[in-house]
Amino acid sequence: MELNYTKLKETITILSELGSEILMNKLLEILSNNEIQKPEKHNRKRDIETSYFNIDLTEDEIDEIIDLLQENQMKFVGDGDNHEQLFYHYSDLIDSWIV
Repeated sequence: MELNYTKLKETITILSELGSEILMNKLLEILSNNEIQKPEKHNRKRDIETSYFNIDLTEDEIDEIIDLLQENQMKFVGDGDNHEQLFYHYSDLIDSWIV
């Protein structure tokens, strides 16, 4: 499984807010050590925001991340446009984690 920098960073931020230190630390380690090498002619080779990372977590760890994201997503059911946008933002992030 691979994730881009933005999705990985967003997940780390959410896990931090939820107090899930073990998973957060595993993702921080992935961010530090599992960047996929960019093609030789990549025009933004040094820009981490264009990077992808190998996600070497167990299926149980990935399921736990998905569960935490889904639980947090439910905070944004109803109550106006801003909540609706956040709800769908979480949906997009969760979809990134589904293998």
